[in-house]
Amino acid sequence: MKKIFKTLFFLFILSISLSFTGCTQSNTNNSTITGPELTAEENAKIAPGPPGNLWISIESGNKIINWQGTRNDTISYYTIYSRCDNESSPKKIGQVKSIGDNSEMYSYTIKNDLGCDYSISATSLYGTEGPKEPVKEIK
Repeated sequence: MKKIFKTLFFLFILSISLSFTGCTQSNTNNSTITGPELTAEENAKIAPGPPGNLWISIESGNKIINWQGTRNDTISYYTIYSRCDNESSPKKIGQVKSIGDNSEMYSYTIKNDLGCDYSISATSLYGTEGPKEPVKEIK
């Protein structure tokens, strides 16, 4: 009885340690998954979150959209959209490439603003675009 208990205890400890070591297994398409890591295909499907801390400043009569980088180094660029009436869908007006570790401050100048609403999305290195975050204007 004592020998069975020791064997079961050993197997229990072994199974716990294996669950924390990131065992490698193959999935149905023969790509390898190690522990909690994702394959490139799975990673490409994940949309990045929108940028935060958006604000508008005004310089020389131009609106400037400002934001803090997301610190996500898988962001390739940010896309700026405008919508000038409630009937239309947002229209792409520009892109800003991310820099380094993406912790920089970013800005985009809007010349000849017509009172439009603006939003920004982030696009990953895999080309997956995240949701558009509206830029709130301080009034």
